Amino acid sequence: MHSILEKKNNKNTSVFIDASNIGSGGGIAHIQNLLSRAPSENIIYTIWIDKKYLKDLPQKDNFIYKSSFMFNLPFPMKFIWKIVFFRLICIKNKPDILFCPGGLLFFKHPNSTIVFQNILPFADSNLLGSSFFEKLKNRILRESLKISSANSSKHIFHSINSKEIIYNQKTTKKDFSIINHGTDKDFYIDQLKLEEKIERLQKKINHKKSLSFTYVASAFKYKNHIPLLKIFSSLRNKGLNFKLNLVISKGSFKNQIFKCIKDLSLSNEITIYEDLEKNDLISILHDQTDLYLFVSSLETFGMILAEGMASGLPIFATKTTCIPEIIGDHDLYIDIQESETSSEKILKELGNLDKLINHSSSAYLRAKNFSWHNSAKMSWDFIFRGNS
Repeated sequence: MHSILEKKNNKNTSVFIDASNIGSGGGIAHIQNLLSRAPSENIIYTIWIDKKYLKDLPQKDNFIYKSSFMFNLPFPMKFIWKIVFFRLICIKNKPDILFCPGGLLFFKHPNSTIVFQNILPFADSNLLGSSFFEKLKNRILRESLKISSANSSKHIFHSINSKEIIYNQKTTKKDFSIINHGTDKDFYIDQLKLEEKIERLQKKINHKKSLSFTYVASAFKYKNHIPLLKIFSSLRNKGLNFKLNLVISKGSFKNQIFKCIKDLSLSNEITIYEDLEKNDLISILHDQTDLYLFVSSLETFGMILAEGMASGLPIFATKTTCIPEIIGDHDLYIDIQESETSSEKILKELGNLDKLINHSSSAYLRAKNFSWHNSAKMSWDFIFRGNS
């Protein structure tokens, strides 16, 4: 990479990063891990990001962080900063490289890379269950991303599936790279604990003890909490003894989820966790979970899926978007919209202990493919490629 970065006049390479529209969750984890592993020799990075995230980001001598009150303006007014002010900043300062991890770029730059973090604007609106405002917002975002794809010179996708979905929507095709997210190393369960977890699962199934399932997802319609609850209502009616942990963060669908739990009389079987810290989530996955669930209809990568894999858990999942791509060789798929069929499938698979153990081990090993070290290296190599 050093030869790429060398400049005839020996000046520092100037990299501008517009992370002004990055929010909590996967987007912050992505930029945090990229910045932690950013090449530093003769490079100055100027990063625009909401100041509330600064405490989570690395501090280096060649990093300059900037923020603006405009980053917190209501949608779509916050676009004014990108369309007007950021453009003027770039015209004045002429950065060598422009990187937009949030995917939006409203002007052309000869060496610019955007990341498609979000496939929701390209999805069927019926899956989103959104209000008129949310549907309008997604339509604006979809058209904005199409404009951004034309303005930028390079595209990063986090899965093959997300690339296919977005490029099938009349989005301008450019030089692209498929770069998976990494998995936080803290989620990897140690080998001894993994063996203990498998032994505990064996004893529970053999002695028909209560099994603990966990689903981690934000509260949106496409995450399929309601159909999942119907499946577990069916499982209870079929005699399965279980506990279901629902770990919920942001989302507009919380009230519907809570109402469904009440309507199905599942309150005694379900524990709700909201806005957990990372260490608390790891504790639930490693110490309080026998089987993992991942039943979303729309995913760009599925970082939470990879975290469940790293925790050494057998996973019942939906066979949608990028999930088969991430989870690999797998046949514990369920049809989330068919509660009776899916409950019967789960009961059948619970009777095949060797298969569950094999899935636990294979998921754990496959999760090791998703490394932030590799993800960051591939990203920076691609971003800097062609700079001179």
